[in-house]
Amino acid sequence: MQTSLEAATTAASKADEAAASLASTTGQAQGAIQAALIQGQTTIDEGKAMASSLRERAGKLPADSAVRKSLEEAAATIDDRTATAQETLDSLKGLNTRTLAASQALSEATAAVNSAVQQATGG
Repeated sequence: MQTSLEAATTAASKADEAAASLASTTGQAQGAIQAALIQGQTTIDEGKAMASSLRERAGKLPADSAVRKSLEEAAATIDDRTATAQETLDSLKGLNTRTLAASQALSEATAAVNSAVQQATGG
């Protein structure tokens, strides 16, 4: 039968292992998340460039041209959608940063608890 000190040591060790596993999984996912965030920003930047190009082309057409109006409306739609996409991407970047910080804090806290239990139990 385990003593309470042995049980505390075992529990602290398991918590430390779980935190290390979480940190490892988070680290592995980080590369994929960063790549997705970069791709998202690239897509947004391309949308902004497309809207600018449409406006430039529209500006070369007569003011009363139906094609000019269509190009300007398309540019405005792209601007709206890229602005919304940028807001979403910025939120995801913030969430990613907070998730990493929480994972690191959990890892550090469980390591500290495990160390304290090991010192207290002489393990």
